Amino acid sequence: MIPQAKSTLIRLIAIFSTILLVAACSTSPQSRFYLLKAMDTSPSLVNSDFEGSILIGPVELPDYIKREEIVFRSDAHRVTVADYDRWAEPLDRHITTLISANLATQFGTSKVIDYYSNFTSTPDTTIRIRITEFNPSPNNEVALSAAWEVSRREGSEPAVFSKSITVPIVGSDVVSAVEAMNQALNRLSINISESLTQEAAI
Repeated sequence: MIPQAKSTLIRLIAIFSTILLVAACSTSPQSRFYLLKAMDTSPSLVNSDFEGSILIGPVELPDYIKREEIVFRSDAHRVTVADYDRWAEPLDRHITTLISANLATQFGTSKVIDYYSNFTSTPDTTIRIRITEFNPSPNNEVALSAAWEVSRREGSEPAVFSKSITVPIVGSDVVSAVEAMNQALNRLSINISESLTQEAAI
């Protein structure tokens, strides 16, 4: 092959390779991003006269859940990571904000403090939350297991509570799974608010 023809062939191969690369990139699935939504109204299950400020957070998550992608439980020992279905912000922070907003509808916005907000005063009550399970499962339901600690500023022993929640997934798509996850967290928020009034009554 003469040098000029060889050079032309190399250029054509390079151009064709670039076209294939661009085509492959243009056909890759687009990522979808999800947010959780706070409850619209208070279920009127708690005493709105609760005294003092309440700090919500931090919320601790297992490392396998604390990631950008939504994680589904495949079976007792395996999980599946949804590569293109992602949380719009870090999940631990997002859950903290959601629970703070839910409790604010029940206790008042001036009383509830988000751990990630710029608060300066020492809260009267601190709620630390540890979630050990929070996945859509192969049983077509969301399983949520959590424990939380209620600490008072005056230095009394913290009160510890726990709850396991399951919510059926109505539908077969990721949106349905996220909606069920949202409902599970809203139920957890109600459980936490009930524990606050219970602990305050002791």
